[in-house]
Amino acid sequence: METSEIITKKQGNCKKVKDHDILILIENIRDILITLLPKGVLLYGKKLTDKKLSIYLGQDKNYITYLKKNIKRNLNYLITSQVLDKFKKRLKSILGEKVDLAIALIDRYEELNKLKENYEKIYYYHPNINLRYFETIDDKEKAYWLGFIYADGNLSYRTEKRRSIRFSFYLSIKDKDSKDTVYNLAKILGIEVQNVRTDSRNVLIGFQITNNTLAKYLNKHGVLIGKKSKKIELPHLNNRELYLAFLLGYYDGDGSEGSTVLSSGSKKFLEQIKDKFNITYDIRLKKCNSIINGRRVKGKGYDLALGAELFNEMMHNYSESMKRKRKIFETPEEKSERMRQVCKYIAKVKITEEFLKNLEQLTWKKPLYKIAEDLGISVSRVSSICSEYNVNKPPIGYWKKAGTHY
Repeated sequence: METSEIITKKQGNCKKVKDHDILILIENIRDILITLLPKGVLLYGKKLTDKKLSIYLGQDKNYITYLKKNIKRNLNYLITSQVLDKFKKRLKSILGEKVDLAIALIDRYEELNKLKENYEKIYYYHPNINLRYFETIDDKEKAYWLGFIYADGNLSYRTEKRRSIRFSFYLSIKDKDSKDTVYNLAKILGIEVQNVRTDSRNVLIGFQITNNTLAKYLNKHGVLIGKKSKKIELPHLNNRELYLAFLLGYYDGDGSEGSTVLSSGSKKFLEQIKDKFNITYDIRLKKCNSIINGRRVKGKGYDLALGAELFNEMMHNYSESMKRKRKIFETPEEKSERMRQVCKYIAKVKITEEFLKNLEQLTWKKPLYKIAEDLGISVSRVSSICSEYNVNKPPIGYWKKAGTHY
């Protein structure tokens, strides 16, 4: 049987089909199997359906169905050399010495499409993708995004056979910074922006890609496959600056805005953070029964306050984080000093009848904040003195209506 004698039965149904297109290769292999296999050997009858052929090629029964869908989306779709090697191995076990023609057709397909051993079809959809970005966490940017993925990223098996792993990253669409954050990570990884989209319920925005290389490096650094919230542990990083950047990324994902608190379902993860940074605050148990991103979430989790000093160090360490969560907190020492200064200001003011008379005259000459500046005390202190001693002062909006330079 010559190569030229193999006729593709479905060629007329394909658009722009050439002799090196994948559908032609699949149909050629189908014809070879129908011709060379004994009639009683074909699975479940004489007709070699797509599902049966998928099994003969050593793939999931729906492999060819998925393949055709991918080709409809992209006419330049190619099968990777790794998958073709599996084809060859499987066909050799079935056909034995008669496998030469099938192997020749596969080799021809590889040659015409110039496939390399390390070719991955993801490059057709994302030509600039950096699958090895997380291979080594050697700078603050990588550590920050690793922390964010710990909080809001996900690795999951795409099929029951667990051959391919999908990476997903989604944030709440209600958060005004979510869109920029998702696009920033997509840009860093080299993912095409058209792959950033909202979910079916229109409550999340993000992207997902299936690639074992990217997943391998994320998993290497502690991003677990499947449900991870109660199992995560602190990854090993080389220095304090990387740990601080990681912590900031995790805070942007699972930290409480306006506070220094981190939340996690994994108590061990928070214990490791507490030990690593010598945090004095206790880990607190919290119970959840609320609506998050349109779904009711029940269960328990844990909170850990970082404290103002560590939080401020974390902020100063890396500046490219979510803007709405960036804040510098007052440390206990700074608060104590501020209160001491307030007490000094209050002590400077001696409340006498003459002072109150002069204050009432001043309130009609200039606004309270100007009086406070002159006295070296706060506006609230001046206002409280007026209220306490019934000092007559202008009503709210007086200086605006007066049209003065104040």
